[in-house]
Amino acid sequence: MAGDALRSRLRALRPAAIASIQTYRQVFGRWPNIVRPKTFNEKVLYRKLFDRRPILKVWSDKVAVRAFVRERLGGDEHLIPVIATYSDAAMLDPAGLPDRFVMKASHGSAWVKVFRPDTPRDPEAMRAAARSWLATDFGVRTGEWGYRGIPRNIVVETLLEDRGALPNDYKFYCFDGKPRLLIVANGRFTDLRAGSFDMDFRPLGLRQWQLPLYQGERPASFGRMAEIASILSAGTDFVRVDLYEANGKVFFGELTSYPMGGTIPFDPPEWDAELGRMWKQPRRYR
Repeated sequence: MAGDALRSRLRALRPAAIASIQTYRQVFGRWPNIVRPKTFNEKVLYRKLFDRRPILKVWSDKVAVRAFVRERLGGDEHLIPVIATYSDAAMLDPAGLPDRFVMKASHGSAWVKVFRPDTPRDPEAMRAAARSWLATDFGVRTGEWGYRGIPRNIVVETLLEDRGALPNDYKFYCFDGKPRLLIVANGRFTDLRAGSFDMDFRPLGLRQWQLPLYQGERPASFGRMAEIASILSAGTDFVRVDLYEANGKVFFGELTSYPMGGTIPFDPPEWDAELGRMWKQPRRYR
């Protein structure tokens, strides 16, 4: 009976379910266990297929999540200032924007463009990128339900810089409200490096995507970042909390429900099982 119910649910999810399962097999060379997921990547896939909690849509929406963060942290102190929001690409006017800003889509992942004084600003090219983003339902394309059907907007934010460079991206893997693993991305958009650390900021040697290792020093605001990650992740089985430190201050980046869509090539691979054990995933999502 349980098997019949699972097959029925998977048929209802086509073609996104089939595509996600096939992608997993292409990356790892084996079929995922979606009946009783054990590894971290299998549990991300399980969430993609079956988790329909409304909070996932709040976390996925880069406009709506700001209210969530504001309520949890008691104000706007850690929010990156928004310059403008557009629902129509024709509204985008580069001439009215400052010399430094970030343009991103509110309803997807990795749709980001960074603009500095020396960055070309072809209005038509910018509007074309915005139109492409606005025309795409990221959730339908990726099978990540949290993105499906959420409002589509182009958001222009203040560009964060730390001593003239883009700040590090601190990605806290949080389980049951406790940050357990930190991935630091250094040199985004230029010479990307990544490092892994425990909650005492000791290097772990975990690598992803064979990137060069980042071995930087413990940031001054590390304690505050870990505290914010705990607050924002409280009450859920898993979410990744992404933060920045710029000029000694912590800023919120995003809440990530589906890291790499469940296709992270951990090195050594034992980390996939280790993080899977940390994730006490509900057997039935409501």
